[in-house]
Amino acid sequence: MKFYHLDRGNSLKEGQVVELKQIDDIECTNVPKLSSELQNHFNELFSDGVTRHGEMYFAFGGHNNSNPIIELILEYIRKANFNNKPSRNKCLFAVENINDIFRLATLLNAKNFTVWEVECESYFKANMNLLGINTPSILINSYIFNDYWKGNQGIDDNPLWEYLLVPPVKIIRKIELD
Repeated sequence: MKFYHLDRGNSLKEGQVVELKQIDDIECTNVPKLSSELQNHFNELFSDGVTRHGEMYFAFGGHNNSNPIIELILEYIRKANFNNKPSRNKCLFAVENINDIFRLATLLNAKNFTVWEVECESYFKANMNLLGINTPSILINSYIFNDYWKGNQGIDDNPLWEYLLVPPVKIIRKIELD
């Protein structure tokens, strides 16, 4: 199936195939003697590797507009209750149309990016907006995150459906936006 990917890192190329990659250079600059233990922990969690998302969010600390704790909670909820769903750390993210690319760019406050048409056979569809609902209630957050993994629209009236694309993902062509 064909999708559209917002590439904030401007790192993709036409014809490329996105696969999982091993991360073997984890360092803990605050406590250097912890580096090897963190590397072992990461390897236990993701023995077959991660995508750039897993590299940026899990291995090396995230983007400026993200909360890495949400990614951690999502991963552990997935492992505990939805182990048949793909790990966000092992996926490339996409939407199904160009209009959603503009919504996504606005939501992520993305300024410098490229858009690619991509193709993938294995994917999971979830409402990305559920991850941005801010509530101090652990129960409500648990409910919302479980709705995310169920693929439900949830309490959001205007869902932004994201597709977690399981590698291999083929990069088809760059899309020029007007």
